[in-house]
Amino acid sequence: RKDKPKVAFISPQVISAKNQMRKCAPPLGLAALAAVLEEKGYDDLLILDATVEDYDNVRALDDNPNFVIFGLSDEDVVNRLRNFQPDIVAISALFSSQIECAYNVAHAIREAFPELLIMMGGNHVSYRAKECLKTQEAIDFLLTGEADLTFLEFVEKYFSGQDFREIPGLIRRKEENEDEIIINPRPSLIHDLDVL
Repeated sequence: RKDKPKVAFISPQVISAKNQMRKCAPPLGLAALAAVLEEKGYDDLLILDATVEDYDNVRALDDNPNFVIFGLSDEDVVNRLRNFQPDIVAISALFSSQIECAYNVAHAIREAFPELLIMMGGNHVSYRAKECLKTQEAIDFLLTGEADLTFLEFVEKYFSGQDFREIPGLIRRKEENEDEIIINPRPSLIHDLDVL
């Protein structure tokens, strides 16, 4: 086994109104996380932007004909992960409008890889952390706030067996009582953007 874990980053598919122009926001947050890891010698990284990867895969939503879902299907995401064989998957849901797609892909990944470490970040989970961990068993940890440096810290501590529980912005279930959610204070803002 290599000394550095393989990390997959996923920006999930998107739901939009049927008649609006479909937009793809570049996953800059995931790119920054990956760049910080790469700077520290991590070279087995995958960034999977589901909206761009299969932009023309547009399907009507079963329960609402006025909305569509587009991008790489959850099944195709799982197949890409099977080829990559990550040690950890980080899913980003920047906006609440993405959260259902993010939860769905997390569940598909958990079903395919029962032991795989799954994390999630983004604005929605930063403000709805307790709800997320209480309702989404597929997700192991949340990382909130500016996670560009704390994600690296988590990966390094977790995979080397160090205590990671006090990392700023980490949200987790308590080991002794999984109904209890522990929310660490958020990390400081990163003022020197050149470190990214």
